[in-house]
Amino acid sequence: MDVFFSTGEKSGDRIAAAVAVALRREFPNLDLAGLTGPDATSAGIRGA
Repeated sequence: MDVFFSTGEKSGDRIAAAVAVALRREFPNLDLAGLTGPDATSAGIRGA
């Protein structure tokens, strides 16, 4: 795991998803994990 996200509400989930997309664009091999919601999961953040 390179980056860990933790979100507690829908707005945080949306922000984490946007950050994940931007990070993947710059660093395609980055391992993203976290305790997030469906938006972040759809953006490629795996459950921890």
